[in-house]
Amino acid sequence: MRSATSVNVPSAALAAAGLGALVYGFDRTATAGWGNPLAIGFLAAGVALLAAFAFLQRKLAHPLLPLRVPGNRSRGAALIVVGLSTIAMFSVFLFLVYYMQQVLGFTPLASGTAFIPILGGMALGAAITSSRPFARTPPRAIFLASGFIGGAGMLLLTRLTPHSGYWADIVPGMIVTGVRIGLATAISTNLATANVLPEDSGVASAFLNSTQQIGGALGIAILSTVASRATTRSLAAHRGSSPTGLLDATVHGYTTAFLVSAIILAATGVLTAALMPGRRAPAMSQPTWPCPAT
Repeated sequence: MRSATSVNVPSAALAAAGLGALVYGFDRTATAGWGNPLAIGFLAAGVALLAAFAFLQRKLAHPLLPLRVPGNRSRGAALIVVGLSTIAMFSVFLFLVYYMQQVLGFTPLASGTAFIPILGGMALGAAITSSRPFARTPPRAIFLASGFIGGAGMLLLTRLTPHSGYWADIVPGMIVTGVRIGLATAISTNLATANVLPEDSGVASAFLNSTQQIGGALGIAILSTVASRATTRSLAAHRGSSPTGLLDATVHGYTTAFLVSAIILAATGVLTAALMPGRRAPAMSQPTWPCPAT
């Protein structure tokens, strides 16, 4: 006999189809533009399918995602931080790799090693989270500060040009961005899984990890679209199609993605500060790694 707690296939199909449609829709806009009917159709379908998924969860006795899990005010705010931050932070890893290999001429090994300064910033942020004053700081203040710190790190990267250097122009932005990751990861992970019912513990953990993965997929699609469109507009406006002009336009696309990421991070800090209750954070536990973008 079928178990009452078996996986609900229609719910899983709606969620997968909705998220897939959104990712494809955003990816399509990178080459076809925001006015492309196919892209608009997939984006609209994605929203409709996810709305149907949420409606179905309200009606089922054993939903795939009990809405009480993201519906908790603190937990919902923490999940917003995880999702939106992952969208924004993926530009650091994606476009800096492009920049270091295509502009600075780094090998794949060298460009991977070049991300070590982020670890230093993360260590600094983690040291702050383990301090006594941090334990007495309301989560809303932490998220607000981390949002603006992450935005500042992204703004430092918007200064990149085809003639920028690694140590002077990339490393400072990496370190500041790493501090933001160290500050926000533990608190968002704890709040996203804290105080759930025993029967919801697995769902809460899975939803947190899913939010990270979904944010990464959407981040790549959205920010690649932003960079592609900015590069195209720059070429059409005044840079021409010469090798120098193409390089300038390509870097302009990267820095535009960094600017959008800075706006997303700052807006995330403000939004979650408004949603989050002004109470003290729960006791910190070790974050689940890898979790680089929360």
